[in-house]
Formats: sequence, C-alpha cells, structure tokens
Amino acid sequence: MPYCFSFFKEICRIVSWKKIHNLLKLTITYRFKFLPQRFRFYHHPFSIAIEPTNNCQLRCKECPTGMGTSTRPKGFLQFEDFQKAIDQCADYLVNLTFYFQGEPFLHKDTCRCIAYAKEKKIFVNTSTNGQNIDENLARQIVKSGLHRLVISLDGKDQNSYEQYRQNGSIDKVFFSIRNLAAAKRKALSPFPQLVVQCLLLRSTENDIAQIIHLAKQAGADKVVFKTAQFYDLENRNELLPINNANSRYQRNQDGKYECKTSPKIHRNCWRAWTSVVITWDMNVLPCCFDKDGLYCFGNLKQNNLWDILHGEKYLSFQHAPKNMSMCHNCIQ
Repeated sequence: MPYCFSFFKEICRIVSWKKIHNLLKLTITYRFKFLPQRFRFYHHPFSIAIEPTNNCQLRCKECPTGMGTSTRPKGFLQFEDFQKAIDQCADYLVNLTFYFQGEPFLHKDTCRCIAYAKEKKIFVNTSTNGQNIDENLARQIVKSGLHRLVISLDGKDQNSYEQYRQNGSIDKVFFSIRNLAAAKRKALSPFPQLVVQCLLLRSTENDIAQIIHLAKQAGADKVVFKTAQFYDLENRNELLPINNANSRYQRNQDGKYECKTSPKIHRNCWRAWTSVVITWDMNVLPCCFDKDGLYCFGNLKQNNLWDILHGEKYLSFQHAPKNMSMCHNCIQ
C-alpha cells in the first residue's frame, strides 16, 4: 500500500472532533495572545515530546550528551510514568515525539511505549543513531506501529561519519536500515516511514548525492538534510560547512558567528504555545532547545499536566517578552 494513502488513513484514524476543537482554541488563543488572560481559551498541547532516556553510546560533537556537558541526571523513563503522561492528554494529542536527548532504543520499553501511544490514536515518531537495531528489534519496531523513524547518517563512509558521530559505526547504521526495510516488507507494512537524516557539515556537504544513493540503496524511504547546531562556534568551527547556504550561521560585522534568523522572542513562538517536552524523570520543559531543563514548569509526579500548563510558571513564560538564550540556535 503506498505510504501517502496509508498516512492519510492514519490521520483519519487519529483526528477527532475533540482534537480539532482543541487545535482551533489553541490557534485563536495564539493569534490573540495580546488579550488579557481571562479572554483566552484554555487548551491542551497538540504535540508533546517524551524522553525515554538521556543515555547514549555515542560521543557526538556539539551534542550536550555526547560532549558530557549536560547537567541533568541520567536515567530511564518508567513505563507507568509514560502511561500517566499519555493518559492525561491523549484525547487532545495529535503527535508524540518519543525522544529528546539520548538514544531511545537503549530503553527496553521503547516499543511498548510506542504501541501504547498508537493504541491511544496518536501519531508517533522517534529518532535513532542506528547502532543497535538487529533483526529482532526491527521486527518489534514495525510491530509497535511506529509511524516515522528518523535515522542519523552523517557521512558517506566511516571516515566522514566519525568526524561527528564519534564511537559510532556507519556499517551498523546501514545494517539497521536494511533490517528495518526487510521487517517492513515481511510485515507488508508501510510503517514506520524510514527517514534518513544527514547533518550538513564540512565533512558531508560535498557528498549529498552519494549519501542519498547509499541511503536509498539500503532501503530508506526518504533522505533529508539538516543544518547543524553548534554551541561553541569559535573553538569547534572545523565542522562548519564551507558553503554558507549549508549553515544556519553567518559572520556578523564583528567577525563572530550568529544564527541567520533573528533570535525568537519566545512569546511569539508557535512551538512554545503548542507543545512541551517531558523528560525521563517527568519534568515539563518548554521545548527541545531547553536541553538542561533551565525553564522547568513542574513535575508530573507531583502535579497533573493541565495544572502545570495553566500554572504561574508556564503562563509567565508564555507572555513575558524576554529573549531566552536557548532561542538563539532555533531556526523553527
């Protein structure tokens, strides 16, 4: 069955009048956010990200987990906590991104969590570095009903790959893609859509055509290229692309690098109004750029999501016109 037709069927299965009504209220509230709070609609997020774990076996450059600069404690999400989070918003939720930091498939219950969200009529996507997906795990992933899987492939060979993905093997990535493609064929399933993603780096920007060919040959459904995020532009710029069109940064008049797009005022950010991130230990954060949990609104072990998202911390964050440092890398 063609993917587009299957995707349309899934959307029809997922969407309900309650979800449409919630999205309408959310959109109106966002458009008229200048009005006093008493004139706004109360709404739920239509998309959330939940973190299975912030552990990872790789040491990727410019990744807080890989560089060891993340200040959050390491751990794994409890399945009961996942159920609690999903149950509180399933009636309104359209999309679940089941990752934040770390490698999702290091968690023993990842496929179980995906299947649970799928049963709740939620579109589920996740991302992997593709280092440990054998034939058995590939079958479990397909069986779970996962809709979309992003697989990181940042190079055409081991030499270019390890420029960024240190401690990783490109052969394992291709092995994982082939296992997933074979499991899909055997199950006669169009899901998950296998999206190979490559960061545009100095080591990859000249190999786009070859990377597309290799990914498609292994069984990828789609190949996308993404500009890379950097934290230390002055000392780690050996990875910056030569071609300015392949970078999200440019030099200013002082010779320093800055994001091409103007840093967002977070109260005008659609993402800050429509979605949240829930960490493995159940802290509720504004978005995926708050990697150290600096703007935590509350914890789902002490409060329910509705109370947190209509509490003083969240409302103050939404409406205060301050320019957050985490917004400086955002291109959304």
